[in-house]
Amino acid sequence: MTDPKKDIKKVLSEELDQTLFESLDFHSRLQDEVREKLTVDYQKGNGPTWLAFFRKRRVYSTMLVTAAVCLVFFSSWLLREDNSNQAQPKTTLDNPTLFRSEGNNSTDPLVRKSWALNSENEARQVFGTDVLLPTYTPDQYKLDGIYGYGSSKEQINKLVFTYFHEDQSYLVIIERNMLEDIPHRFEELDINGTKGYLIPVDENTDTELHWYLNDIHYMIIGAIPTEEAVKIAKSFK
Repeated sequence: MTDPKKDIKKVLSEELDQTLFESLDFHSRLQDEVREKLTVDYQKGNGPTWLAFFRKRRVYSTMLVTAAVCLVFFSSWLLREDNSNQAQPKTTLDNPTLFRSEGNNSTDPLVRKSWALNSENEARQVFGTDVLLPTYTPDQYKLDGIYGYGSSKEQINKLVFTYFHEDQSYLVIIERNMLEDIPHRFEELDINGTKGYLIPVDENTDTELHWYLNDIHYMIIGAIPTEEAVKIAKSFK
């Protein structure tokens, strides 16, 4: 059976801040053609990026992970010369997951290159030994891949961990950013003494959890129960 994570047929750019992934084969239960969009808007300046994930229905959660990983590899291609002239995005109730990020130590805030990393140890080496990594994985989920990207491998500023179980999936994203603005509709909770920001899972959205520690932005998003996302977050060491 075709692996949905390795069956991307086509990647198209619709707009500066939109990526359309289409013509993918899913698990036999999900044979219908899916059009899934993830929006990412990069703002040139002193800081790194504005990150926006528009959460889709849970049935498309595998597509969310696939698109996000592909976005790592194709983001440089999708960015256009007029990017710096784009209006600064605003947080709205329709776009609750918009975080502004600053403080990246990379010389170029735009992603230029991406790498598949072989292990968590390599992730620590290229990102920095100050990074915390998850030590807990929910039952039946398995780590599928680790990806790093930045202006060079010596200046990796973001890590993406992908986890899969059949047609379910979730992401762990780690990025060197300072917290500036908090979007609406997030619940606050404690993560080992650090304030976290949570959107619980429902029938239309994936669980989404953010927290910031030592100028590093940690994020968990995917088709996992809220209590599992919190358990993953508290396992970071």
